[in-house]
Amino acid sequence: MSAPPVAVKLYRTIAAAAPYLRGLAEQSTPFTFDIESYDAAGSPSRKSIAVDPHHPDFRVRGCAFATSPTEGAYVDFMVDVSSSREPVFSVPDNYSSTDPGIVALRAAFASPAEKSAFNGHFDECGLVYPGWVPEVRNRGRDGMLAAIALGDGTHERLTLAHLVLVLLRKETTWDVDKGLMRDLPVEQVADGAVHDACLTLELCDLLDGWADEDRRIRWSGLTRG
Repeated sequence: MSAPPVAVKLYRTIAAAAPYLRGLAEQSTPFTFDIESYDAAGSPSRKSIAVDPHHPDFRVRGCAFATSPTEGAYVDFMVDVSSSREPVFSVPDNYSSTDPGIVALRAAFASPAEKSAFNGHFDECGLVYPGWVPEVRNRGRDGMLAAIALGDGTHERLTLAHLVLVLLRKETTWDVDKGLMRDLPVEQVADGAVHDACLTLELCDLLDGWADEDRRIRWSGLTRG
């Protein structure tokens, strides 16, 4: 079964996303987040660098948010700050701490609303360590950790695509080389990232329900994709 249609809001800059982010900061509705990252020193990205927030060449391309399994938004972190109009991928030093977009971004992640992710330690570290936000407050759910906790230790792999396939009976929409993340059209990144965030939220909801029922996952009994 393919993933359901998802309504995607695209914000091409953090500044443009400020009203949306302020809305997230002011509401108590749980949301899911998912960053997209790349290696600033080369394309295609070196995989080990693109997933290492502590490396000096690590960059965040943008962040997706989902407030329901069928609705989300993507905020691109790329800005044009050079006189030659060459694309420059932003780092926190490009911004003032009083920039309205950055203030709203930090308020959203500091809100008391419960936040979820898939392997969220990476997403949180990717935002906090470079200095985009000082904290991610109340990251209470993690689709990967929940699958591990409820499983019997015989899982084949713990990628989002695989868990969505065997647990939700759906397919993810990303079918591109993420090593090219910094060069992909923003519309393509937004669509894929928001779909992943929405599926993560749905996966977390499913596993929360199973935990409440004390239902365990017998991986060997599931159809493998």
